[in-house]
Amino acid sequence: FFVRGRMMLRCLSLLRAARPSLPLVGLGSTCAALIGGGVCMAAGARDEEEKPVDICRSHYPKGLNAKFMNNEAINFFAGKGGRFDDPDLREIAAEKEKICKALGNLKGLSVADVGSGTGIMLPLLNDAVGKNGKIYALEISPPFVQYLRKKKREEKLDNVYVLACDNKSTKLASKSVDLVFLCDVYHHVEYPHTYMTDVRRCLKDDGRLIVVDFYNDPKRAKNHSPEWLRDHIRASKEVFRSEIEGAGFSYVADIVLESLQENYVMMFAK
Repeated sequence: FFVRGRMMLRCLSLLRAARPSLPLVGLGSTCAALIGGGVCMAAGARDEEEKPVDICRSHYPKGLNAKFMNNEAINFFAGKGGRFDDPDLREIAAEKEKICKALGNLKGLSVADVGSGTGIMLPLLNDAVGKNGKIYALEISPPFVQYLRKKKREEKLDNVYVLACDNKSTKLASKSVDLVFLCDVYHHVEYPHTYMTDVRRCLKDDGRLIVVDFYNDPKRAKNHSPEWLRDHIRASKEVFRSEIEGAGFSYVADIVLESLQENYVMMFAK
């Protein structure tokens, strides 16, 4: 209101100087017409700022991604016995070769592995794009960023570039990648519309989006308990698809992998 008042006084002063015969009532109406729209738009933009998604607070007591920010996260998620890497504990780890193959021919492409985590898909993606391709491994977690950089060096993943991002932006250049890959990540996106709009921005015009995520159906439990699926995954596949379409993407198809029970794969076009 103070900003609007200052703008109104400035506008009145300028118009009064230019047209001294115009009544004050007329001046006020003219100023309101000139600045009202802009002020309303600014207020609307603030009102439309996206709020974080609703989550099960008993399951995520410290927040949706808090557990990834702890330095102990690597010990819990990586390597044998790790919740991300052990194929006996995670369906995606057991089926990673099939998932990578389902992405199609990646030779020479630029691929963003959003929420790369422990980098379980990076060796496969690195080989798939070949020497002329690029893999951008994106992470919001500082411990995972450090872990991924170490993995890149030790495993000589020459096509991989590890980048820190945040919970609202990929930090990638516009129209810079051919494929964005979110594997077991979308349900950890705190601002779906904001983030997926940014994902769309970084895709080339003919780019694709592949989303691998969990059903939140307790009946599909395999490596996790029914209660975990219900509480960990905030919404259904149908809701996630609707959110992604709401960010401007066009749904293309489900990629059916018969060996997946807890997870599904969806493809979208920009």
